[in-house]
Amino acid sequence: MQYERFGTGPQRVIFVHGMRNSGEVWWPVRERLDGARISAWFIDLPGCGRSRAPDRWEQCTIEEYARDVTQFAIEMAIDDAVLVGHSVGAAIVAQVALDRPDLVRGLVLVAPASFEGLDFVSDDGIERLVRADDEVVEALTRMAFHRTPDDATFARVLAVVRSASSVHTEGVVRSMQTCRLIERVGALDQPTLLIEGDHSLHVPLRYSLATYAAIPRCSLHVFHNVGHVPFMEVPDEFAALLGQFIEAEC
Repeated sequence: MQYERFGTGPQRVIFVHGMRNSGEVWWPVRERLDGARISAWFIDLPGCGRSRAPDRWEQCTIEEYARDVTQFAIEMAIDDAVLVGHSVGAAIVAQVALDRPDLVRGLVLVAPASFEGLDFVSDDGIERLVRADDEVVEALTRMAFHRTPDDATFARVLAVVRSASSVHTEGVVRSMQTCRLIERVGALDQPTLLIEGDHSLHVPLRYSLATYAAIPRCSLHVFHNVGHVPFMEVPDEFAALLGQFIEAEC
């Protein structure tokens, strides 16, 4: 996997992006991190950004991506990381923490994908997500925001979204459809922070609340008038909240 490195501080943080995104979308957070306190890695999952696309969608599921992130942490000798995951990235980092709790010091779940599957999406809707044309891709990208971004920001995000491979999209959608992490996250022992926006249209808020309730050491912060990408819509507040959690809890 390709990645960007930032900072030289003692607090080590790995950022895992959501569906059809890449490490680049964290730029509003990266610009606000204190590099003297934090060492951060912003990865491109296989099939996204600059990372090579796998041959089959079965290599792009939540479980496979969790193995990729685990292997990345091992190869980089990061054995005490705070994992920050957005959307399906939140499911991926939760899976990593369940599989290899010895590598994970804390979790930040940002607007997480449903840990109970996609029962709010019809079978036809699933297939439309898998085979989405450019018009649907652009519409879904706009829906991620509640606070309308400026044209340059939206164009930058849309370019990232459009560059994602088809095997990535299919693997993520099909694994989210069958995701049942809600049945396992009660075993998580790491301090966890769940950050959500109250106007997220991609995943109903009730699913984030259920995830929060299922994790023993989980705190919850819901931003008002914010959609599915709080780190872009309220970057100052998001970065401050992330820094406070890392300093106080991890």
